[in-house]
Amino acid sequence: MSAVRWPRRSRRWLLIACIVLWAGAFTATHTPAPHLPDLPDIKDTTMHAVGYLVLAGMFALVLASRGLPGVARVTIVLCVLLSYAALDELTQPYFNRTADINDWLADSIGTIIAAAAVETVLAITRRRRRQVWRRFG
Repeated sequence: MSAVRWPRRSRRWLLIACIVLWAGAFTATHTPAPHLPDLPDIKDTTMHAVGYLVLAGMFALVLASRGLPGVARVTIVLCVLLSYAALDELTQPYFNRTADINDWLADSIGTIIAAAAVETVLAITRRRRRQVWRRFG
């Protein structure tokens, strides 16, 4: 059985959501420190990991909806987001923020978890569809 076909409308909304998430992440990480709300109960590295988990997951779904095969999809997600995370950290000092290797590591962990989770869910979905087709097809 071939890859899952995503409806055009779904592909469009996934892309829009990914662009909005990415713009929001960029804005959040480049807002000068004095203008940020204080979130004392949430560790900075946790916010980084969760933020990149969501961003990488959405990006992986966008690529999946366009029909990219799994290996290419994972490679692109990891290369693009790990590079972006490094660039994100390196540009923060220009906005009165600090670049931190631990933040990049948290970004990387979130990205890797998201890529693995999306691939796992897509594999389970493909397997279940094959089982249904065998029974009823």
